Amino acid sequence: MDNLLKQKIFTSFNSNASEPSLAALCLELLTQQKTSWQELSHGYTALDNIRVRELRCSGFSVKLQFNPARIISTAAPVDKKSINKRPCFLCLENLPDAQRGIVYRQDFMILCNPYPIFPKHFTISHIRHIPQFLEGALPAFLSVAKDFGPDFNVFYNGPQSGASAPDHMHFQAAPVGVLPIEKEIQNSAYLFQKSIDSGERAYVGVNKYIMEEPPVTDLLRVDMKVGEEKAKELKEWRAKRDNAAWKKALDKLREVSKTDTNVMPTVIEAVKAGATVGEVCDVWRDVFGQYRPKEFIS
Repeated sequence: MDNLLKQKIFTSFNSNASEPSLAALCLELLTQQKTSWQELSHGYTALDNIRVRELRCSGFSVKLQFNPARIISTAAPVDKKSINKRPCFLCLENLPDAQRGIVYRQDFMILCNPYPIFPKHFTISHIRHIPQFLEGALPAFLSVAKDFGPDFNVFYNGPQSGASAPDHMHFQAAPVGVLPIEKEIQNSAYLFQKSIDSGERAYVGVNKYIMEEPPVTDLLRVDMKVGEEKAKELKEWRAKRDNAAWKKALDKLREVSKTDTNVMPTVIEAVKAGATVGEVCDVWRDVFGQYRPKEFIS
């Protein structure tokens, strides 16, 4: 797997302050892949010729995109038998020879989508073949969104949404302004604020039942710089540690956790190698899963 991964790496991103932003690296990847990967080049040529129609309904609108080049992906069967039969196109061993990606924080590979719906359309797939399930991957999802920055939206398609890879954990990223839901959110926020300003909607403490006495003062306020300093310290800590020893220690913890052996000595080794509490817990989430309370209606 390591040799295969090395063959597919365009570059890596670990959120060091000295390296280019994730968005900038992705745009470099896209430029390079358009020239070296013919399938991707054809996909973006087809994107220039799509037709879009907006259907307005009562209170919302739907955008229809006529994009024949995506028919392979859009019409792919997603029943369990078909999924088990076909090779997973997000797994490293099944990627096209010319496809390259950005390794994101050791766990994900950012790839150019060869059948784009939007300009600058990226797929962020897990390096390992694990199910498409957001609950366990939510911290990674938020981290990706933060690192992409304000010019990109990161979104998730659940396994029941009709996506052609419901069995492999992945997110997607596209430039801000291209998702129809963005317009809906803006319109909803505008109408909500308009209803408050006009008095149509009662908002306690804003336009109704407003306090006459002076507001409470001297409330505890934690300076945001505290969090920023701690985040900076963590980045510096990760930059200084021996990544080879860190990875070896976490891999050992993963294997020991699958047995009945006392894991505490291995945890101590991992911490001494530079692993954080969150990274140790991520190993255990991977091995044991994550508790999910049963949902019921009483």
